[in-house]
Amino acid sequence: MEPEPASGNNGTAKHLYITQYQLHKEYGIGKATINRAVKSGRLQLHDREDGVKRVFLPEALKLFQDRVKSEAELVETTQEGNQTASNGTLTELAKLTMELALARQEIAHKEEIIRRIEEHKTDIERERDHLRDEVTTLKALPAPTVQPAQKPTLWQRLTGKATA
Repeated sequence: MEPEPASGNNGTAKHLYITQYQLHKEYGIGKATINRAVKSGRLQLHDREDGVKRVFLPEALKLFQDRVKSEAELVETTQEGNQTASNGTLTELAKLTMELALARQEIAHKEEIIRRIEEHKTDIERERDHLRDEVTTLKALPAPTVQPAQKPTLWQRLTGKATA
């Protein structure tokens, strides 16, 4: 998945970019781990319109897929008591949770694109209707009359002089 431009006026991918702090808090990835990945170039920071540098969420989750805490790890308890699942189950659950989060982000992104396309379609339809009205108005106008140019007489052609 290729990240969309971080700046510009489209704003369609805003929700796919999060701050380093959000990545740390929401996904349980250490601040130092994130900073090392940025400094080594494995994780890229993008300048957003608001001036805050953010990371592309799918890129970060792919890079840190084995470090992302699942919802089960973050809660660590069930309704029955202080039981936690085995490491194998947590790893699988973490992967599934990450895939679900990515799928939700992608769905939200696609819905935003659809909304913008529908807005654009509405604008185009308005412009089309306006142009049709203009064409109708122009067709209602009388056709301009053009007077044919008078052909010079034989005498005018021979002498190059106009007669009075």
